[in-house]
Amino acid sequence: MSYYYAYFDVKIEMKSDAEQLISYVDNKFDIATHYLNELDQIDYQECNSPDRLRLTHFLFEHLDAGLFLVRNSAEPPLTYCSFGGKIIFESSAWAPQNITKLGNSTDRVLVMAEYQWRGHWLKGLFMGYRGSNHINLINIPLRDTFSFLDDENKAFRHTQIRLTNGQTVLTIGHFKGELLDRIRVYSQKYPFYIKADIAKLRVLEKLQQILPITVVISILVFIGLVFVIRSWYNVRETLVYQLNKSVEKNEFKPYYQPIINASNGHMIGVEALVRWIKADGTVIPPAYFIHELEQSELINRVTLQLLVQIERDIALIFAKEPFFRCSINIAPQQLESDQFIDQLEQLAEVGFSFNQMGIELTERLPITDLAKAQFNILRLKSLGCIIELDDAGTGYGGTSYLQELSLDVVKIDKLFVDSLEVTPDNTPVLDAQIQMAQKLEKAIIAEGVETAAQSKLLLSRGVNYQQGYFFAKPMPADEIIEYYKQLNSDQQSV
Repeated sequence: MSYYYAYFDVKIEMKSDAEQLISYVDNKFDIATHYLNELDQIDYQECNSPDRLRLTHFLFEHLDAGLFLVRNSAEPPLTYCSFGGKIIFESSAWAPQNITKLGNSTDRVLVMAEYQWRGHWLKGLFMGYRGSNHINLINIPLRDTFSFLDDENKAFRHTQIRLTNGQTVLTIGHFKGELLDRIRVYSQKYPFYIKADIAKLRVLEKLQQILPITVVISILVFIGLVFVIRSWYNVRETLVYQLNKSVEKNEFKPYYQPIINASNGHMIGVEALVRWIKADGTVIPPAYFIHELEQSELINRVTLQLLVQIERDIALIFAKEPFFRCSINIAPQQLESDQFIDQLEQLAEVGFSFNQMGIELTERLPITDLAKAQFNILRLKSLGCIIELDDAGTGYGGTSYLQELSLDVVKIDKLFVDSLEVTPDNTPVLDAQIQMAQKLEKAIIAEGVETAAQSKLLLSRGVNYQQGYFFAKPMPADEIIEYYKQLNSDQQSV
């Protein structure tokens, strides 16, 4: 019993330190967000002496922050200007898998990137902001976070600050010997978390400190009660436990983002995006839970729940628009799972119609067995589904998915749509994707369309089907019905 008390005491201590660290980093990000807004207002044209002097003055006025970098859209994409001259980033620094978006914003990101400064290659955490005047970066130093762990504790712990895309920002402490436990504490404001490991030696050391007083029977009883209560509390607080309870309560809901035929303004479909809505109305962002959910056995139950809700939510649109489609994302392991496809076939047997459903496969996670995936795609198509390739060109699939899988639709990622804003007359990757899809006779949907200029340029390339905040954000069921009615009313009045 004494050992368990020591264990939970150390675990509570570790969680408290992680929460302090979360608060500290949150504050750093708050300051960086504010300063980036100010940085966007300075008069910057090119990396010459007057502009570097302005950056120097700005730096001295904001000494509690890190290194400030800027570039305008006409400058090379990997070259930024600092008070000390030009800084060049490593070629893969801004690859999609290395970028973590801040909430729903498309203008603000976090990235761990390697850069060359004064002949030396360095690596650091940057917050980026695409402002109205130029593109702004701030290097966020976190080395002083070591103060959260004294030298004694660093020998027993291994603590990491990680972005939600899995990139490690900073590692604190080290230990040798057996790993006893591991916790994760997530920021509620920004896309990062603290992963903390603890050594068995730390618990044994704590045990030596408390052992003398635990010989008293009354203290032993008290410790036993504390153990039971804290154990129950900690189990309830784990993300897996919360996910299980939320599935039981049917708290995962579809939000719908319209897909518009930009040539005539008609809504030809929607994408259903999962949201976790708690009983008190709190909406948990997908970045907090989607990775854990996709790695668990709960993902099949959640997908089936969403399908049933979709059929009920937009039945009115389905009935009036026979060619209207609603697409839903599935993870690669679901596509390769006979059990999951069996469940969809069983759902069809009891009356669920897949004739107006689309299944989206992502390139961001690998399909390990293409033959199995193709076989199950054919099973899905026999139910009436169309098959869509999401995030095309950003991940593992490349052209192999287009060649080996029976796909109907290619969805162009926002990363390539954004290139229209930077160099509208020089978008070779985007143009190659469009031409390949057209040659293979695949329908094309452009995602992440945020401006009228992007929409117009896509139309000029023959991409009529478009999705993004320029048209509408994802919305709950009642709002998508009203959006549909209003869109129809507007079109009829024209």
